[in-house]
Amino acid sequence: MKPTRTQYFFASAWPSRIWFTAFPLIMAFGVGQVFADVLDPLSSLWDFVRFCWYVLVGLLFGFFLALFPGWLFIGPLFYDRGLKNGGPFKIGDTVQILSGPHRNRISRVYSTWQGNTLRVELSAKEKEEFKDIFSPAQLLRVQRAEPDGRLCEKC
Repeated sequence: MKPTRTQYFFASAWPSRIWFTAFPLIMAFGVGQVFADVLDPLSSLWDFVRFCWYVLVGLLFGFFLALFPGWLFIGPLFYDRGLKNGGPFKIGDTVQILSGPHRNRISRVYSTWQGNTLRVELSAKEKEEFKDIFSPAQLLRVQRAEPDGRLCEKC
């Protein structure tokens, strides 16, 4: 099965990058609009400093406001993408890696890891450095393993 552009998009974590960049910027822009009218930042240095301070607080506030809706909306999107990619994955499943330096490499899941992530057979160096850990959204099932560890012929 050839991965789609949508699968690559979610594997590279672009939805969360967009969310956690756009939400604070929109908040900072709104704060900037309000305080530009109140302070007139181009009239004096002190008004400009206060204007910049409020915009920075707006950015920070926007980031923290993005956390809760992000947890409610972005998290389920990634979970759903993991299911559409063939999840839930089991030890022994043959998978294709969709992101990172090992993109399009086919390997086998050898262990589960923290927070619903999986470890995939790469090399001893990557295993030692924990660079073999992937989320289900970053993997695409190629072949399912049977409960006894054999590969499923009809899957």
